[in-house]
Amino acid sequence: MNKNINIAIVGLGQIGNFLLNELNKKKKDIEIKTGKKITIVAVSAKNKNKKRKFKINKKIFFKNPLQIIKEKKVDILFEIIGASDGMSKKIVEASLKNKIHVITPNKALIAKHGDYLSKLAEKNKVNLEFEASVGGGIPILRTLKDGLATNKFNKVVGILNGTCNYILSEMESTNDTFSNVLKKAQNLGYAEMSNPKLDLNGFDALSKVRILSSLAFNKKISRNSCLMEGIENIETKDIEIVKQLNLKIKLLGITEIINNNLFERVHPCLVGTDTYLGNINGVMNAVILNSEPVGETVLQGEGAGPGPTSSALLSDLLSILRGNIKYPFGISEKKKEQN
Repeated sequence: MNKNINIAIVGLGQIGNFLLNELNKKKKDIEIKTGKKITIVAVSAKNKNKKRKFKINKKIFFKNPLQIIKEKKVDILFEIIGASDGMSKKIVEASLKNKIHVITPNKALIAKHGDYLSKLAEKNKVNLEFEASVGGGIPILRTLKDGLATNKFNKVVGILNGTCNYILSEMESTNDTFSNVLKKAQNLGYAEMSNPKLDLNGFDALSKVRILSSLAFNKKISRNSCLMEGIENIETKDIEIVKQLNLKIKLLGITEIINNNLFERVHPCLVGTDTYLGNINGVMNAVILNSEPVGETVLQGEGAGPGPTSSALLSDLLSILRGNIKYPFGISEKKKEQN
């Protein structure tokens, strides 16, 4: 890899815009840590003139991100659009085919097309990195891929959605209704204004469970139909009743191997008030890994928001800049088992 590295960012919402500012601010730091000099050569979003928190350089703005690949020499591309299909998939696919490394926080894309895109990356000897897709700033995927790479996993369980965890914690501490607390979460930016449904119905957490399963158990991303239930039907009285039993309600994502079969699910669970997961409140995420020989490993941290997400995106960038070209899911696509 050359000393000078060209970077493109596609998608300039809250996260993309924050990341752009972080990259500009930390150029020197990145060079000290990797010996590489980064230059942002292209940015793309739907609206060039939208009011953003941090200024963008309009001279390098592209309305159509696919033009970037045709007109600029790009080494690494960040995809931060966020949908599972459409332009998100097109730009990632085109980048990998053109031997451009891709970094994305897009769990919907990885949970749906991860196997295919991983195969493309492998074929073109580039990285597809998605640390930020699960657990915000918690280095959970790198722990599975690198830190605990030789451990045999049997179960992964966690609080994987900060929006739901915030709502349940707040309902418990204030005795307020679900709809009032949801409004509060939206005003604080913890839940989407227009359509928070994918957070609330368990879909977001299930996408993350699918990614964790693939990494922990060396399997292709599962298409199994499984239990997915969110928190929309939980009422204040439910929380009050379980409180009397010294319990709390938490939305958990769980994946485990039982009798050689993969078993994935997302649903509200009762956990003891004195347990570890019972004490993870607010927008925090936490993941517990059970494996041999290390036993139980616990990771906890901020699960959402531009800061934690950018932290994970930058950790992926540094990994690539240091020359760590590796399989996106830790092993070759050919070696992954079907479910």
